Amino acid sequence: MPDDHRQDRCGDHGHRRAGQVHDRGWGRTVGFASYLDRGSQRVFDHTEVDPKFGGRGLATILVERALEEARADGKRIVPVCSMVVTVLNKHPEYADITDTV
Repeated sequence: MPDDHRQDRCGDHGHRRAGQVHDRGWGRTVGFASYLDRGSQRVFDHTEVDPKFGGRGLATILVERALEEARADGKRIVPVCSMVVTVLNKHPEYADITDTV
């Protein structure tokens, strides 16, 4: 199952998806992390993986890559999504760019 770092707009609210995971057999996205950029901050509000692909660590991988992208883009992380909070607790190297909610 390959991954794709492209970013797509989610709905009409300016949200974007980071670190999408695609399944070639299904030809569709099976997971993504959603965020909204607000000035210097990147607000992560949702992470989703299709339940059929659960238990494989995909959500963790998605969030880790999304956090890497935030740092590379010079953004501060605002973790609204509980999955993002969980990953940040395991990665103190992002503490310097994380803002509390």
